[in-house]
Amino acid sequence: MVVRLTWSPRVIADSQRIYRSDAPFTAETLPSPLDTISASASEYIDPTAEAGTDYWYAVAAVSGARIALSEVLAVTAAGSPPVYDPFTAEVGQVLALNIYKIPDDAVQVGQVLGLIIYKETA
Repeated sequence: MVVRLTWSPRVIADSQRIYRSDAPFTAETLPSPLDTISASASEYIDPTAEAGTDYWYAVAAVSGARIALSEVLAVTAAGSPPVYDPFTAEVGQVLALNIYKIPDDAVQVGQVLGLIIYKETA
C-alpha cells in the first residue's frame, strides 16, 4: 500500500524532508523526518503506509539551518498509486504540494508556501 505525495518545488533549497505522523503535528512538534530527499525532487512515494490508515504529512524545504514547512495534511493510505482528478478533490486522499519561490529572508519555520490537494480516483 502506498501514499504518493507530489509537489512543484519552487524554493531554492539544499534538500527536502518528508515528515509523517499518526497524529496531527505543527512546526513546533515535528516528528522525526520520514526521509530526506533531493532539493529537485517533486514526488515521494511512502511504501510503508498501511492501507486505510490515517497519516499526517508535511514537506519541508531545507536550506542550511533554515526550514520552510508546508501545511500539515491528513491523508488516508490507498491501495495503489493515484490517478488525479483535480475537479473532485477532497481532503484526506492524496496530496500535492505546490511551493512558491519567495525571497530567502521571507521564509520562516512553519510558513505555508502553497498547497494543492488532489483526490485519488480509480
